[in-house]
Amino acid sequence: MASSNLDRIQRVLDYILTHFQEPLPLEALAEVGAFSTFHFHRLLRSYLGEPVGSYVKRVRLEKAATLLTYSDQPVAEIAYQVGYETPSAFTTAFHKHFGTAPIEFQRQRTRPEGRPTSSLPEGISFQPVPEFITMPTLRLAYLQVRGAYGGATMGQAWGTLLATAAQNGWLSADSLRIGIPHENPELSASDQWLYHACVSLPKEAQPTAPIQLKTLAGGRFARFRYQGPHQYLDRVYDQIFNDWLLPSSHQLRDAEIFDIYFNTPMDAAPEELITEIHIPIDLD
Repeated sequence: MASSNLDRIQRVLDYILTHFQEPLPLEALAEVGAFSTFHFHRLLRSYLGEPVGSYVKRVRLEKAATLLTYSDQPVAEIAYQVGYETPSAFTTAFHKHFGTAPIEFQRQRTRPEGRPTSSLPEGISFQPVPEFITMPTLRLAYLQVRGAYGGATMGQAWGTLLATAAQNGWLSADSLRIGIPHENPELSASDQWLYHACVSLPKEAQPTAPIQLKTLAGGRFARFRYQGPHQYLDRVYDQIFNDWLLPSSHQLRDAEIFDIYFNTPMDAAPEELITEIHIPIDLD
């Protein structure tokens, strides 16, 4: 069965997120999605609401902003790491996007008074004390969601994904429900947030459209356990990065951050929801 245009667009966006450090000419991206280069740019712009080149630049700059905030790498090293050929080109693009130079952004964000708020509402407690684990590489079925975290489109995606997984016999006692956020809510407008709703797959399973297949790289992770409403996960992330990662000697590894959900709003009260947050780190 031929893939729909939307499925192929999702394939292209997933490719950009995992290859943003590399040159990404329009022709190569069109080939990833099996599109004609003649119409590809217009089709993807219609979906994204911005030109393809602007989207790629935004992904690179937002990845850089995260590294500037939560690592002690020099600006030049970060410039090369996110796909810029020269630090000067990176500095120019960063200033145009964020309104400040990378070095000044780094200074502001790493000072205590420059950090994002990490407070949680009264009655919700979380201690950023991790367990260090090694995760295997996982095969995942996923649906891509654009829009605000926790919005209606996210709920619809999870409903479709889990119903399809159940119908195909993919679910078992060992199945993992995984969420992969690809945008930082502090750096992106809510309508630009990108999120993957995922379930782990048995080896023989082969998803078909609209469900996509992806590989989640394993390795070393700091794992945090949080019990409480999903709506406060962004603040929990703030506490992890500000109160644990920044004062520590650990460095972020170039891999995806992800959540594992042990129950859902359909079968548990908000204050009883259990989420494990996985932060990829380098070994000391």
